[in-house]
Amino acid sequence: MDERIDATRRLCGFICGFEIGSASDLLLDRARTLLVDAFGVIVAAVDDEVAHAAGVLGEARPGGRITLAGLGRTDDAGFAAFYNGALAHALEFDDSTLNPVGHPSCVIVPALFALAEKTGASGHEMLEAYLVGLEIHSRLGQAEAGGWSAGGFWLPIGHVSLLGAAAACAKLLRLDADRTEHALGIAAHFCGGLSASNGSTAKPLGSGYSARAGLEAALLAKAGATGAAAVVERGQGFADAFLGPGADLAKALDHLGQPHHLEEIGIAIKRYPSCYATHWGVDALLLLIEAHDIKPADIASITLAHPASGAFCDNPHPTTPEEARFSHEYNLAAAVLDGLPGPRSYRPERMNQADIRTMIAKVATVNHPDDLPPPAAWAYEVRVATMDGRTFAKSVPRPLGHPRHPMSPADIEAKFASCVADVLSAEDSAAMLAAVRGIDGIPDMAPISARLDRIKTQRR
Repeated sequence: MDERIDATRRLCGFICGFEIGSASDLLLDRARTLLVDAFGVIVAAVDDEVAHAAGVLGEARPGGRITLAGLGRTDDAGFAAFYNGALAHALEFDDSTLNPVGHPSCVIVPALFALAEKTGASGHEMLEAYLVGLEIHSRLGQAEAGGWSAGGFWLPIGHVSLLGAAAACAKLLRLDADRTEHALGIAAHFCGGLSASNGSTAKPLGSGYSARAGLEAALLAKAGATGAAAVVERGQGFADAFLGPGADLAKALDHLGQPHHLEEIGIAIKRYPSCYATHWGVDALLLLIEAHDIKPADIASITLAHPASGAFCDNPHPTTPEEARFSHEYNLAAAVLDGLPGPRSYRPERMNQADIRTMIAKVATVNHPDDLPPPAAWAYEVRVATMDGRTFAKSVPRPLGHPRHPMSPADIEAKFASCVADVLSAEDSAAMLAAVRGIDGIPDMAPISARLDRIKTQRR
């Protein structure tokens, strides 16, 4: 652990003191883009098995008036945050931070949206609070000392994302610094989420629970509940429990809000609904296929050589959609056969088709040699051998959607349109996109919630 700094109070000072009027055009535009992506992937999951599982916990409550995507009814804010939060991460299609590793929006956005509906907050207020939540999430994450999803015990959605949601909700509620500190203390007590849950429905359900916990921590603090003081830096507190020995809070908070992490590094938007570690290989393979006009019948074998840190997605025999999203082999096979893998590529009926099973048997993965020097040691290299004896190899430094290789606005809107196409009319899709893209100009959440309420799913 680094020297003990007054980390919690510094975080609270930023949360209470940030004003959206100080935000740069770049920061605002990136945040709006992330919100478009977040609402799109929520809608894309309304018929997923995670939505079916999460829905069984709710019930129509007379006092509940918060929108549940695709259910055609409302509920209380806590359940709405849980339900929409589970959908936001159900397909592994939501945004990803890279330094630190994490998934901020699947937790922060559902918590904020439920609270904004509950309080009647404007889109301007929600956007301001969202920027606060993203910054708290990312700066705390930067203090972490080792690996999370690949080699650590805890998933980021269960700790830094949860505190990000609590911070965002505290901002929306206009809590003072003392009450905000209690909100963070309560939220820290609610943290958890095991990395062992990768490849199971527990992972997205955990996103929903983190969204609910972040929202309720802020509401409890507003009502007078207390949490541990100085919870981030104190002994046996948040940093000790979740960030690990060697966590450097001082360095991570040195640039808190100056600039925002979203300006400094940015956040990745996914092209495919799978673990982000699989995207390097899929991008490289798609480029090879296009450049050399490779057809599925041409392929004798595909080999992916990756860093040891990518081995957690080596899974040649996935049996569920969740396992398939964490399988290099499955994702490469799907890329050959489906082109750009989408939500339908991971449905059980697709997984069981003969062509995907035949192609996945041609895919192998291997770790780079231990003595391979950087930058080659960091690359995900795809090598395709064809039936006629040719061999092609390719690696990409960054997949499309990486903050240093961003999608175009047209790409983002195309992803949104594809996410909502099966359940929203073209008119409602356009109206929802306009409301989210222009969120800081809407007086309340009604323009968004009205479209979420019109979703037509197999369950209605």
